[in-house]
Amino acid sequence: MKARYTYVNGKILPHEKAVIRVDDIGISRAFGVYDGIMTYKGRPFEMTKHYARLSRSAKRMGLRVPVSGKELERIILTLVKKNSFKNPIVRVLLTGGTTLRGIDFNPMKPTFIVLLEELSQPSAAAYKTGVRVITHEYERQIPEAKTINYIAAVRLQGAMRKAKATEAIYTLKNNALEATTSNLFIVKAGQIITPKDGILNGITRQVVIALAKKHYTVVERAISIREMLSADEVFLTSSFKEVLPVSHIDKKALGKPGPVTKDLAERFAQYTARA
Repeated sequence: MKARYTYVNGKILPHEKAVIRVDDIGISRAFGVYDGIMTYKGRPFEMTKHYARLSRSAKRMGLRVPVSGKELERIILTLVKKNSFKNPIVRVLLTGGTTLRGIDFNPMKPTFIVLLEELSQPSAAAYKTGVRVITHEYERQIPEAKTINYIAAVRLQGAMRKAKATEAIYTLKNNALEATTSNLFIVKAGQIITPKDGILNGITRQVVIALAKKHYTVVERAISIREMLSADEVFLTSSFKEVLPVSHIDKKALGKPGPVTKDLAERFAQYTARA
């Protein structure tokens, strides 16, 4: 196996030497943003959309992405070639850099990291039968930004393992919002519905909505928990899960993946193959 390489602040280094300062504000205050990018045939998927989201998240936090979209793509392609992952995924991390007075930062001196990992998806069987999810009352801080604050998601891992669940859906005031690392969709009477507010506008979500609008009615609005539990179909979307059907929510059985979910999964697969 070839050595692993990671990009940190302008340099591509052996992974074990890719380190940051212990007083980085990302460590001391969990202050930063993140993006996850899928690759297909060695190329980053929807690079323009991902860079635009990364830039929006950074701006919302008072940060600045230190490289252009073209430069970030070049970095990713170089890392793909230097590493030996069969199905590489990309994680981009941007923090405020070294802390000032323990809580402030200099936006002109950020920490910027690009690293690759091997893709780890749910099993092939999960896409055929659907997955279990649990619910949890929570709304992410600054939900429209993809920040590095995943404390709730990390704390939920134990409950998810206990329930044999693949995801946890965040709920607030009787409404379903999004999952820990995925967007939520339901199907009711042939209509596709997905939450609009209080969520991260995922890249896969955007692509699936665009594909669905060519064949279905798509509505972006609030979804009540009761409506979700009584839906004909429920599925999740994310860069690393693609289109993933849901078979159980807490103790509620929804059944096997429905025709709309299967159709959109196939259309998404065709789209990524062309892309």
